[in-house]
This record gives sequence, C-alpha cells and structure tokens, in this order.
Amino acid sequence: MKTSIVSDLLLSDVKNSLVRRRSITTILFSALCLSISIISFVVLITYDFGYKSELEFYISFVMIAFLIAAILQFIFGKKHYYYKPENVPVKCHLYFFDTTSEKLIQAVKTNDINFLKSVVNDYDRGIKMELAYTPNYSIAICQCYKYVPYEYIPDSEVITLTNSEVELLLNVK
Repeated sequence: MKTSIVSDLLLSDVKNSLVRRRSITTILFSALCLSISIISFVVLITYDFGYKSELEFYISFVMIAFLIAAILQFIFGKKHYYYKPENVPVKCHLYFFDTTSEKLIQAVKTNDINFLKSVVNDYDRGIKMELAYTPNYSIAICQCYKYVPYEYIPDSEVITLTNSEVELLLNVK
C-alpha cells in the first residue's frame, strides 16, 4: 500500500463536492521560513556591521534564501482535497495486485481477504487500485487501472464501496 495524491480521474464523479487546499504543514513551513527571513531583515537594518562585513553578507544571504523558500513552498507545496459538506480530508491509497480487475473487484465485494493478501504486491506491477475515502466513509470509491506502456489507463468503472469494503482494503497489508 502506498499513500499518494488523489487522482483527478478517480474523483471526477464527486468533484463538485470537493475543494483543494494547502496542507497545514505547507502553511506552517512557509510561515517559519518567512519569520526567519523577517528576523534576518530586522537584524540587518538594526545593527551596523561596518563596511563590507562578511556577517552582513551571510545574514543577507540567509534572509533571501528563506524568503525564496517560503514563497516556493507556499506556491508549490502540497495540496489536499477536502470534502466540502463535512470539511474532512480525502485520503488516497494505492495498491498493486497480480490479478485481473474483475477478480479483484469480486474479491472486494465478497470480502475475500485471503485472496487479496495472496495477490497484493509491494512494488509497481500488475493492476493498480486507487482507493479514495474520507475518515467517516462519506466518500468511499475505488478504481482499477492496467498498465500499458508508459501509463496506467482505467480498467474498471469508479466503484462506490461500503464501510466494510474500505476497512477490508485498508487491512490488506
């Protein structure tokens, strides 16, 4: 099982009830970098380091580096999907199985944990299954993909899962 970003293709049916936001760690890291940059700037304008001081150069460098890091992290940092009605994050897991999509979906629907454990892979090979769900299972969907050279293409429709089916998949590994 791998944790990943949620696939846009998987969430296309429920896209209207989702919002994409920056993660709290992205915001906190950006704020930390920005505060270090501001403190460095205050130190630069408060103290007189003398003519062509190396310390002034290093503090200026730290200020600029942390300011750039804050801006880049804020722009390109992680973003997560949230389910609007309940304001809860949508989690996504990837699984790889050595079987066909039909057998895999049948095993999930019949709660056949033994079959799922026998065909699950630790590496990227075979059928890829994406599982997206909210913690209270308001949204619980999955889709199977098969590998064709250089990409995975959908091999099944988006399937809505019950609570027990999601817990089954979460307990495969």
